[in-house]
Amino acid sequence: MKRYTDDFKASIIKMHTEEKRSVRSLSEEYAVSPASIHNWIKDAKSVELDDGTEVTSKEFKKLQKENQRLKEELEILKAAAVLLGKR
Repeated sequence: MKRYTDDFKASIIKMHTEEKRSVRSLSEEYAVSPASIHNWIKDAKSVELDDGTEVTSKEFKKLQKENQRLKEELEILKAAAVLLGKR
């Protein structure tokens, strides 16, 4: 699987969004699959958080995963505190 730099992805996204280049033309010109370009565009879309800040979809998904992990850790710590409190 070929890896692309973040700068390359950003330039493709910029050409698509600002220059209104089609995914198909970018795919043909740069030998990148249309699915990859669609994924890059989707991941780069911004999401507004409750506090008004904006993050990309990719960053938002990462924050959701981290939030879930922290919730699980908190539940484990709560259970441990209950067990230790019974001694």
